[in-house]
Amino acid sequence: MSTDNFRDDNLAEEKIGIKKNVITHLKYLRKRSALTLENLSQLTGISVSYLSRLESGARRLNTDLIKRLSQALDCDPAELLQDTVHDENAFVSSAEIRKIRTLNFAREKNRREARTEVRFDLPMYELESSNSDYPTIDLEQKAGFRNRPVELTNEKDSICVISDKSFENLFPEGTHLFLVSKKNYSPETTVFIITNDDRVMLKKIWSVTPNSIQCCDIDKFAMLKGNDITIASNAVNGGNVVSFDNYSTGLIEVKNSDVKNIYQLVGYMIH
Repeated sequence: MSTDNFRDDNLAEEKIGIKKNVITHLKYLRKRSALTLENLSQLTGISVSYLSRLESGARRLNTDLIKRLSQALDCDPAELLQDTVHDENAFVSSAEIRKIRTLNFAREKNRREARTEVRFDLPMYELESSNSDYPTIDLEQKAGFRNRPVELTNEKDSICVISDKSFENLFPEGTHLFLVSKKNYSPETTVFIITNDDRVMLKKIWSVTPNSIQCCDIDKFAMLKGNDITIASNAVNGGNVVSFDNYSTGLIEVKNSDVKNIYQLVGYMIH
């Protein structure tokens, strides 16, 4: 083989190499959005190294990753699951890239503003000391409004309760408790139970039945978890709510018919 022919063969192989210079579909979507790995990491909270492994196929996508990536890349979640490759050299023009980057900048600016927007629309309520061992609350009487934490942005049925001395073993007086009403509550959830007579109980759920909630004091949960518990059965004032003072011998059972509202404690802020 002549020297000239050898050089020609090398040139042909290089041209073939250019055609085979392909990228995975995830990397294609990122480049289509004119994002670097660092940009995408900031938008999704996924590390640069892990994104790189995802693009190379060394790691697989899960539901959470698909959700975050599809939002950042502005694509349909199903598109992320396409097993296709693309020619990296036949991509988009510099003008298109500038246009995409401008759109991405505006989109991220809107996201930052949405995250930092202060919304003073979270209703606040105060607990009131009562003659019983539990405080009361009047959900018809608001104590004002306060800024809504980011975690409650999409939680429509949420409130803030200002704690009094009733729960000082857990929170200092004046602590702001953030509560969310949900359809279903699972065991070990910390809940704010408001009875029909407006009494308030801050409890830990032990179990849930179709007609009642079995719960206990928060600081008793770990102790009771390792023991065989008998549910207390002493009724209070002839009602269905069982004795609140008998937790040392068993769990407290609250009938659904005696519950006005129930909220899950999702956070608090000490003032």
